[in-house]
Amino acid sequence: MSPSPFDAVADTYDRTFTDTTVGRYQRAVVTDILLKRFLPGMHVLEVGCGTGADTECLARLGVKVTATDPSSRMISVAHDRLSRAGLRDRVQLTVATAEEVLDDEGHQYDGLLSNFGALNCLESSEIIGKLTGKLLKPGAVGVVCMLGRWCAWEIVFHLGTLRFREAFRRIKSDSVDVALGALSIQVIYPSSHDIARVCKSSCNHIQTTGVGVLIPPSYLNSLVERFPTIFRIAQSVDTKINRLPVLRNLGDHYCLELQRR
Repeated sequence: MSPSPFDAVADTYDRTFTDTTVGRYQRAVVTDILLKRFLPGMHVLEVGCGTGADTECLARLGVKVTATDPSSRMISVAHDRLSRAGLRDRVQLTVATAEEVLDDEGHQYDGLLSNFGALNCLESSEIIGKLTGKLLKPGAVGVVCMLGRWCAWEIVFHLGTLRFREAFRRIKSDSVDVALGALSIQVIYPSSHDIARVCKSSCNHIQTTGVGVLIPPSYLNSLVERFPTIFRIAQSVDTKINRLPVLRNLGDHYCLELQRR
């Protein structure tokens, strides 16, 4: 496998996202869903595990996790995290793309997780339908968290700084070139409706939750740190509105829960 662009950011990812105020809040929203959907003793497939923060959460819960990521460096960081936590025996870590995961013939899982836009880096969202349709057992739930198409905070922020192209970059129908350190990657921004559609043949859509409707993306974490009281209030309101129609699609991310028929 050729090196992944994410190798270059693996060592700083937790510092720039996971451990920031925004990162902790966004992950807490998804974690709340994971704790309701995945139970001790289940075997869950995680696609795009990154540095293993969600992997550790599930392993602590007593879930067996097969965690994959196309970045060998991300897998290495995840390995170190799980080893420090004494959870390495509950997790199988594999360097693999989502497309390569699909080649896992004959194996189905009790659940599937892909968090924080890992599947936005696919060439086509159709692959998500194949993942949920092929790799989930009947009745199993897939939790898929994607970068949203309509991020209200991003649009307002970039319009305010007169960066019109950046304000509306996510609404393009084709892929977008996004900087990743000194490199760049191609990113797609399917809507939650698009994902529900590509999974419709095999899965029922349970619900969609907005992740960060009133909270800005992590690259604006300094703003949150500057006005902590305002954003603590925004966070408390966010949890009450993030499943409302329309509003749930205005966050930095959205999280779909899909159940295999």
